[in-house]
Amino acid sequence: MNQGYQVLVEELRGHADRLRGVEDQLAQAVDAARQVSLSGQAYGKTCMMLPPMMTFIANAGVHALTEVAGSVGETIETVKRTAADYEAVEQGNAQALRGSGG
Repeated sequence: MNQGYQVLVEELRGHADRLRGVEDQLAQAVDAARQVSLSGQAYGKTCMMLPPMMTFIANAGVHALTEVAGSVGETIETVKRTAADYEAVEQGNAQALRGSGG
């Protein structure tokens, strides 16, 4: 027999709120990473090829962090929509039961 399940809508909303904190931390990390740079003279003339390579790697890291922050933002919106959808279905079912005299 089907036992069903219960969705705790407020728990979903709380999860979205906690994810917002993660998103904020990622945004701070992206901002900090964008402010860091190496001078072309950081390693002297012998190793002057290092800063451009490190800049390339750093830019890839900034891009990755930006993508992760965007994904977390999308997840937040999806979780909030899911909570709203479950709540709407629950309210619709409750209204249907009240209307049928149940």
